Order: sequence, then structure tokens, then C-alpha cells
Amino acid sequence: MVQIYGSKEESPEKCEMDDAALHATGILIRACAEIEYALEVYIACSGSLNGSFTTLLVSPLAMRRKLEVGGYLSTMVSDEKKAEWNNIFTNEFDELIQCRNALAHGVLLGTDSDGLYNFKTSRTDIPSDGTAINLVRAYHRDFIMNMAKKAKFLAANLPDLLSIRTSFDKSLEGPILPHRKAQKKRPKADKEQRQPKS
Repeated sequence: MVQIYGSKEESPEKCEMDDAALHATGILIRACAEIEYALEVYIACSGSLNGSFTTLLVSPLAMRRKLEVGGYLSTMVSDEKKAEWNNIFTNEFDELIQCRNALAHGVLLGTDSDGLYNFKTSRTDIPSDGTAINLVRAYHRDFIMNMAKKAKFLAANLPDLLSIRTSFDKSLEGPILPHRKAQKKRPKADKEQRQPKS
């Protein structure tokens, strides 16, 4: 059995998110993906990694770990870079990521008496009497919309704020090549028409 803990005791009323909240959720999730990619480029530039090493070593890291590595690298560069980093990645940014995680990975339980959307998250607290505890995060639609607006702004401007615009843009250039599994297979008839070896 799992207990679910939120900010108050009540049973949320089942609901669907309204269109404005769903739209903002989509913007927030997309913007956070762009932010995460900018972090990868920043780490690659700061650590002098080429594209292959970045794809292999940095891309699989969780956002939290990318933030730790990026922050560490900014400290290695200069005190000025570390100050810039700290001005971007504040407690408000942490709240933005927690909101994104709840919306992207949490289960919508419904709305509470204050009209907040309640999401059962994968975050846990100290077990109680041998029972696991899941935490609930609750958000008002306006808060979600505000987080989406901030994330969209940061996604558009982060390459400039981190001084990686040229590398960021260059990393997205070039054609998309077809994967070998996407190549058309030779028809079976062609194989059968080949002359047997003598």
C-alpha cells in the first residue's frame, strides 16, 4: 500500500485539465527540452567535448545532473561565469523544473477545494509505519501558464545568456540523414534473380 501526502487532507475531485492549462503544459514541456539541450551544448563547449562525446556522455544525464555539471564547469571558468550561472539557475528555476516534472510524469488526481490541479508525483517522503509515501504537487492554472511563459523565454534566450549561441545554432545545422533501418530493402524478387555462383 502507498499513502499519498499533499498540503492538506481531502479527496480531489476528478477532472480533466482545461485547454489553457493543457496548452501551457505543452509549452512548458517543449521549452524545458530546449533548455536541457542548451545545457548539453554549454557542457560540451566548456568541457571541449565533440558532438559524439556529448551525445554519449552528456545527453543521457538527467536534467538535475546536467545542472550540477554545468554549474561546476562555470566555476572552473571564472567567478564571473559562476555568478552568471547563479543568476540564471535560481530557486525559481528549480520550481519551474519541479512543475514540469509533475505535469510531464505525475498522475492528475483532480482539483482540490482551492481549484488547484493535484498531481501524484514519483517523489517520496520518509516511509510511515512501513508504508511508502508519494508526494502530491498542486498547481493553479495561472501558475502553470506563468511557468510556461518563463520557460519559453528562457529557452529562447539561454544560448545567449550562456554565451553559446554560435555553437548552439551550429549544432542544429545540416541535413537529417536517414537511419540505416529506414532504408528501403531490396525487393525479394531482385534477390531471386541473381545468378547462382558456379
